[in-house]
Amino acid sequence: MATLAYIMPTIVFTVSGVIPMFPGIFAYRAMLDILQITDIINIGTVSPIDLVILQGVIPNLLMTAFMLAALALGIAAPTLLFRRRKSVV
Repeated sequence: MATLAYIMPTIVFTVSGVIPMFPGIFAYRAMLDILQITDIINIGTVSPIDLVILQGVIPNLLMTAFMLAALALGIAAPTLLFRRRKSVV
């Protein structure tokens, strides 16, 4: 209904509603852990703490990827499922 009232495409309202749902904390933690892993690789020493960092980065990366995939599917599914066969006018 808002698209008819403001005469704007639906994507304007869809994308602006999805942006706050971005999994920021998981992506941030994954990015920090990856940076710590690259520092470990540059130094060349491996310790048990490094394995803890590696165990922390994998769940954060997977959570971020699955959340983004679910958001993309949630945006695309209504368009694909409820496409109009003929024009309104």
